[in-house]
Amino acid sequence: MSQTCGVLVDVPDEILPIFDKIIALTDPEFQPLVADILSMVPHDILLGIMKSKPDSKVRILECINNVDGKTKHVRYASWVKRGLMPKCLDGVDWATIMGEVEDQLDHDICWAVVASELIRAVILIERPGTDPNIRFSIQDLVDHTDPVERRNIKASGHYCYTSSINRGMKYVMENGILTEEDRPFSGCPKDIPDRQQSELSYIKDFKRLHTADEALLQLKHQPIGAAVAMFYPEFNEIGENMYRGPVLQNSRLIGLHAVSLVKAGVKNGERYIRVRSSNGENIGFKGYLDVSLDVMFAYVPTPGEETDSLAQKYFAEPSPLLRRFSYPRLFKRAEEEKRRRKSGR
Repeated sequence: MSQTCGVLVDVPDEILPIFDKIIALTDPEFQPLVADILSMVPHDILLGIMKSKPDSKVRILECINNVDGKTKHVRYASWVKRGLMPKCLDGVDWATIMGEVEDQLDHDICWAVVASELIRAVILIERPGTDPNIRFSIQDLVDHTDPVERRNIKASGHYCYTSSINRGMKYVMENGILTEEDRPFSGCPKDIPDRQQSELSYIKDFKRLHTADEALLQLKHQPIGAAVAMFYPEFNEIGENMYRGPVLQNSRLIGLHAVSLVKAGVKNGERYIRVRSSNGENIGFKGYLDVSLDVMFAYVPTPGEETDSLAQKYFAEPSPLLRRFSYPRLFKRAEEEKRRRKSGR
């Protein structure tokens, strides 16, 4: 009796086209090119890029930075992965309801700015009749979200600190938030004034979204918080152009910057989201930037050089420029009043 052959591996249908590419590259004419690519891009990274099904050529970018008198080469693989733009976003633009753009100056408070303005926006959207001039206290979040960090002086001489939008919103869930009028922004002095016994506003909770596609669907209903990978000098100098990450030889990844998403669209076949920064009106066009949703990056370690910790942290896996999407959700009015009474405010 014959036996059925054992299955060693099931190859997913979506991976089959990759094998066609590999077979094509076995042509002797292309072997030197293949060798060059594999010498620059480790096999696991190349496989991750291929699995993402790029819709464009894959480019290897090299940024050259001078750090502490030493030359550092940081490489990225870059490609385009296109998606669909929901029709429900036609005509959606939350910029007007967001009010004036904040300027965080040299403080590490972008997360607090975004958390406060998202809460304000959802209240104005869901509770008609709310005073349109209401603003919530950035200072309240900075002073109390992380009391330990708030009391530690940084190398910059500041007492402010990096954090996340979600941590700020979690603080408001548990402790409420004061209005800007009750606790105006005064920076990050060493001495922290007591919290006044004023009326507080609460949120029920906040919702995390795992992909840009999820964020686009929710953007129909309210602005969304996110973090954008900040590459200098491109971020500061982008003006009205599409922000597509590193394009200059001296480009350097600074970290993630909290932003609010207010609008989405398509330019020349490329999807983008309009984000509101907290660096005043001198960034982008009056404080707003159009960030590509389709451009993707993966960090490619440079042979013989120390791993770049930031690039490895944020782009070890193929990733877009925007991530960490979330938004606040409100109590019903009666539930919020109950929450206030419970807090004694």
